Amino acid sequence: MFFTEENTATRDAIIALGRSSRIVVADLASKESIKAVVPKVTGEWGLKVDIFINCGGIQRRHPAELFPDEDWEEVLQVNLSTCFSLAR
Repeated sequence: MFFTEENTATRDAIIALGRSSRIVVADLASKESIKAVVPKVTGEWGLKVDIFINCGGIQRRHPAELFPDEDWEEVLQVNLSTCFSLAR
């Protein structure tokens, strides 16, 4: 998977309004990576989370009867479990 901080348009627009914004890059399929997000923001950066935007998601396409368990688990992790874990 490819993770980057290069897409800065939204962050730059927020900063242009006189607000602060940072980009957090994480592997949304990795529980360990997700567990490190909040401590980085609140501990390492010393910030309070006022707004949380999760714009990550994946899609896998297979006929239902042939859908690999590994792909199903990854879709659930990224699109459901990660959203819940970070919002909690």
